[in-house]
Amino acid sequence: MQQCDIILEKHKRWVLGGLMLLTLLVYSRALTCGYIWDDDFYVTNNPVLTNGITGLADAWLKPGSTPQYYPLVFSSFWVEHQIWGFWAGGYHFTNILIHAISVVLLYGLLQKIGISRWVSLFAAMLFAIHPVHVESVAWITERKNVLSGMCYLAAASCYLTFISKRDWRMWAGTLLLFVLALLSKTVACTLPAALLLYIWFKQGKITLKDITPTLPFWVIGIVMGLFTVYMEKTHVGASGGEWELNAIERFLLAGRVLGFYAWSLLWPHPLIFTYPKWTIDASSILQWASTLVILLVLGLEVARSIQTGKRGRTFALLFFAGTLFPALGFFDVFPFTYSYVADHFQYLASIGILTLLAFVLARYPVIGLPVIVVFSVLTVMQIGAYKDAKTLWLDTIAKNPDAWMAHTNLGVIYINEGKEFAAIDSFEKALSIKPDYAEALANMGAIALINKRLDEAESYFAQALASRENFYRAHLNMALVQKLLGHPDQAITHYQRALEIMDDPAVRQQLEQLQAESK
Repeated sequence: MQQCDIILEKHKRWVLGGLMLLTLLVYSRALTCGYIWDDDFYVTNNPVLTNGITGLADAWLKPGSTPQYYPLVFSSFWVEHQIWGFWAGGYHFTNILIHAISVVLLYGLLQKIGISRWVSLFAAMLFAIHPVHVESVAWITERKNVLSGMCYLAAASCYLTFISKRDWRMWAGTLLLFVLALLSKTVACTLPAALLLYIWFKQGKITLKDITPTLPFWVIGIVMGLFTVYMEKTHVGASGGEWELNAIERFLLAGRVLGFYAWSLLWPHPLIFTYPKWTIDASSILQWASTLVILLVLGLEVARSIQTGKRGRTFALLFFAGTLFPALGFFDVFPFTYSYVADHFQYLASIGILTLLAFVLARYPVIGLPVIVVFSVLTVMQIGAYKDAKTLWLDTIAKNPDAWMAHTNLGVIYINEGKEFAAIDSFEKALSIKPDYAEALANMGAIALINKRLDEAESYFAQALASRENFYRAHLNMALVQKLLGHPDQAITHYQRALEIMDDPAVRQQLEQLQAESK
């Protein structure tokens, strides 16, 4: 292994270029992919991109003008829109390029941590081509994931230089990169914990001198994290019965989530855009057992590292668990309405498990290289599911027939194709699985509205809003129904509620026009 390190150091530029090339080649299929779920809110129907400098300013200064407050992400989309408009291939290329840069950053960071170049190379290759990362790289909306990840890795690298040289310019650079990571996705708030974990890994202890430089990171991270939680509840819609888990249920969920993600990194099959949503049952002995086993493993690992002084494996496992903390179920996020797990949630956290796997593969390259090849092939195949929205939903339904969200979104596509009966069939399938699913109810209402069945439309929109009060589109459609029914006051109320959820100049103009007509 030492000889391999010497060779890799001698040909460093070729290694870095090879990692970039590997990533670009494996993900090149994504360049032919189009737009899928949420890409309309983030790109194609996002007024921030089309309103010039005003739109760009809104992304930074008006929380609520975008689906989530990640202004750096929307700024990158804004710049791209000025270059290539709505050509999907351009946005995909940027995602791939950012991911490739992160691969190179990871390779260097692992060496700074003290891992050999040979193992670092395998870890970087695994991170580059692992199939679970397709969701983050081949989905334009997940620019927030790859952009945040790149800034996170760059920040970590800067901080390690600060620790070794005590150069406060590097500390300032870390702080700037950390803020940029948070402005892309607040999962980066776990960085200060990871930095202290690294210090423990190197020293076996953490002193006040170690903690003090990280305090601004903790403050900023917590503030941004709480702001995101607030936005998820009030703007995105992560509130109501869907998220009413008690403390014990959240504890059980966290254990199951950890186990799921660890296994999917070792055995990435099948990968599903929307996994089945688990039922969390505090009376289930099996659920208690699985969670307690995971905690026992982590506890024994910490005890072993304290006793032996060998902390590398513990560092990797705790990094994995700690970086996943925001997605373990202790905080409510909107995707939990569909499933408690999603591949993109573990983009950064996967580094912990993949690095441990890299140690094994680097020791036995006769196994390691075939694994890299197999994972690369699986990734290329998985990218095929992201060709377009219809392909994605058909793939999801084939793997998870109870994915009510996929049935509903497929129904929307059928509407756009002029296949009203196929659309109704899809919505009814969704409602047979989840009778209170707001999206399906709203879509049934939209069909009734199109066909001038106003009373039926009103009923469906009312049910949708009863299920999800912060439902922007349902409020807009209900406003239109009330206007057509001759109830301007109720229409005004729904327009106002919609604007509270997301400020849209076109909607505001409709509201002002209706208010003027009602005087």
